[in-house]
Amino acid sequence: MKPSHTVFVVGASLVVMHSCASEPVLPEISLTEEMRIDGKAGDLVPIGWFGVGRDGRMAITQPQDYAVRFFDSTGKPLATVGRRGQGPGEFDRITGAGWLGDSVWVFEGARVSIISPG
Repeated sequence: MKPSHTVFVVGASLVVMHSCASEPVLPEISLTEEMRIDGKAGDLVPIGWFGVGRDGRMAITQPQDYAVRFFDSTGKPLATVGRRGQGPGEFDRITGAGWLGDSVWVFEGARVSIISPG
């Protein structure tokens, strides 16, 4: 009988564990804080979605502020996009978001907005 493999995704790390008849040996995982964005200094309210782009830029949706905040890979604020409304660059109800290449898409139920790096 071949051993089965179990895959766990931990943050951005992939851990593969071989399970046998005996107790599994869990690998030791250590986490290192590389940077921190202070919520008060970054003017962050409850976060709806958080994502990291391929280049390390971070995007955070702020549904309460009807905005998306962008930070560079070191945590330095880059830009805030959005305000309440239904026009271009405005959000009525942010319900989802994600990276699409170097841009961020924001879903509002019946509408999807694309925020490009520029």
